[in-house]
Amino acid sequence: MDETTRLAEQRILEWESRLKHIDELMERAARAQAIGSAEAGARDRLRQARERRDRLALEVQSLRERGAQASDEVIARSGGLRKMLDLLGQELSNLLQGPGARAE
Repeated sequence: MDETTRLAEQRILEWESRLKHIDELMERAARAQAIGSAEAGARDRLRQARERRDRLALEVQSLRERGAQASDEVIARSGGLRKMLDLLGQELSNLLQGPGARAE
């Protein structure tokens, strides 16, 4: 495995880890909604976040499935995908910290 392929694999693992964290936050937000502690508008924001998460997950999966042939693309897109995943995670954290949202 060359250095570019190794680095690409590392980035994909990083993105998958961020997706897992996002899934955990989404589960907590869904539980908060189920017990009625979500603020007004939180359902729409959670739905939109889930749609963005699904699009990002498909993108990561596509890059993983293409394997070594996508290594250069993975490296080129590394910062952008990481930033989008981080922003989504932060948005979900903020949603969970909204008024009355306490589902631990």
